[in-house]
Amino acid sequence: MSTGFDRIRCVGLIAALAAGRAQAEWVVGGYLGASHTVDSALGISQPDGKQSLPGVGWESRSLEAPPYYGLQVAYFFAEGGALGLRVDFCHDKVYAHNLRPVLQRFSISHGLNSLTLDVVARIRRGRMVAYAGFGAGTVIPHVEAVTSGGSVDEYQWFRGIAAKPLAGVQFDLAGPIAVFAELRLTWVYVDVAIPNGNLTTRLFTQHAVAGALLRL
Repeated sequence: MSTGFDRIRCVGLIAALAAGRAQAEWVVGGYLGASHTVDSALGISQPDGKQSLPGVGWESRSLEAPPYYGLQVAYFFAEGGALGLRVDFCHDKVYAHNLRPVLQRFSISHGLNSLTLDVVARIRRGRMVAYAGFGAGTVIPHVEAVTSGGSVDEYQWFRGIAAKPLAGVQFDLAGPIAVFAELRLTWVYVDVAIPNGNLTTRLFTQHAVAGALLRL
């Protein structure tokens, strides 16, 4: 008797787990975009001492090669559900100017890569989906710096932190395909190596992105 009951309970548990998996929703996507970074201060540490450069201007050159782009994978806990998690990789760029005589050149141009885990909440109205969220993670900058002591041109892994609020709109097309547009603000702190020293800065950036999604 107990054996039969145990079998029924086991079958019920398997069915519940299968139903839970069937209700979950995966979404993958890619996007292009543009950004604007406001002026910020740079801190530079070298053997001859520390210096601070206030009000350094930045250019994004988002449409120049390599362009601004991103990739993302999202998991929603139920199909059409309101809450999900998203892993977002974003390739941004920044080019500094007015750095002489301390630096001949400094840029993070291949690029200012961020990898964040985003919490996303969404509301669906027919084919239209509005969503908002917050993300945090790390940065993988490709640093290009030239000083009187030499040059650096390399990826530097996990050399900072990133945080962002975001909001967007998604529109479902035929089948599992959708398009979306999103606004985001990012705060990024980087601490990178330059010739004979290191450089730190905080970058506050406004982003506008648009792309396509595939619901799995």
